Amino acid sequence: LLKDDPRPALRALVERRDAVFGPRRVASNEWFRQFLHASEGDFRAFVEMRAKFRHKHHLCRRYPKATRVGIGPTAEPIDAGRGRLLVIARDGVSDEIRWSQFYGGLTDHYEDVTVTCEPRLEGLLRRSFPEIAFLPVMRRWTPLAQRMDFSDRRCVPTLHMAMKINDAVLPLLKSSDEISFNDDVALRHWKAEGVRGPITGEGRERPRLIADPKRADRWKQRLAALPSGGPRIGLVWRSSLSNETRARNYLTPSAFATLLSRPATFVSLQHDLSDEERSALRAAGVTVFNSIDLYNDFEEVAALTSALDLVVGVSTMQFEMAAAVGTPTWMYATTPWAKWLRGSETDGGDDRLSPGGRVFWPQATGGFRQAMPEIVEDISHQIGGELDSLLVARAAVS
Repeated sequence: LLKDDPRPALRALVERRDAVFGPRRVASNEWFRQFLHASEGDFRAFVEMRAKFRHKHHLCRRYPKATRVGIGPTAEPIDAGRGRLLVIARDGVSDEIRWSQFYGGLTDHYEDVTVTCEPRLEGLLRRSFPEIAFLPVMRRWTPLAQRMDFSDRRCVPTLHMAMKINDAVLPLLKSSDEISFNDDVALRHWKAEGVRGPITGEGRERPRLIADPKRADRWKQRLAALPSGGPRIGLVWRSSLSNETRARNYLTPSAFATLLSRPATFVSLQHDLSDEERSALRAAGVTVFNSIDLYNDFEEVAALTSALDLVVGVSTMQFEMAAAVGTPTWMYATTPWAKWLRGSETDGGDDRLSPGGRVFWPQATGGFRQAMPEIVEDISHQIGGELDSLLVARAAVS
């Protein structure tokens, strides 16, 4: 199912399982259907399916009128909005950064907009969207084994809701005319635009996050002082969340070996470096800034990535932050899911979810059936060729 083009097999499998199970919800079939929607570029259907998640059920039962127009299949286009809107952030912080591109213009349609956010993002979001009220709320994302203090959400009626909101949000739930999750805001934008998902190519500009100008200037000066010269390229190869499935999307520093021979300044954006990784980077001439907390200090991550010319690697917070502040990103898609979620042949390699991004996947015979080292080498060879073209273009301009 995960070889080459999975779409024909997915369609057949979903139809067959629908015939067998009928209207009953079967978790594995829901996953197949979501994968099919994503691979076909139908992100409206992909997000609509997520309305079945449990915390949406609880919200919809308690606030039916406000959620009916703001969540899932019944959500109305954003340009039909009115009154007060409450947006609840969900999932991981990388997802929150990615969906923030749809926050711009919300106040054109609503008298008042409040958005819950990861506390580490509050300052960045307030600067980028000053017309929106941001309410910092720590949330628990199920895949992460997070310790969490629930003392600020004792009045929240269910555990699933308490993982997303605290007591301060309850008055807003009651007073808001419309309630949406952050991915539903994207869904409602697509409905207003009459499209099935993100627009790729020309006309895909979205509001960007704005790094602190003073911090960004400081990083530009610091990078310019490095002796290696050339374009400034950030590298990142894994996120903080790792399991058997996710590990197939991650890399090691050795994946970039063929790129590091180019005349450029390479900077590590990877947090929590092991001693082995740190030694390998030092030997390869990759700059490591020990003074920045690449996991918690989102203001510095935004400033640093905004000062780079390019970020190469896999989807992580640092990677998504770079895309959000307008830095081009080139992504290694080492698995079919990464390829079909973010890009496809019909998009010309454009990243569907991050404006200014590109996605690279194996092109050699065998595709994803190759062993992982061959897949990584295949993609590195492609990115190396694109980097050579970039260097020639820069040399011609200079």
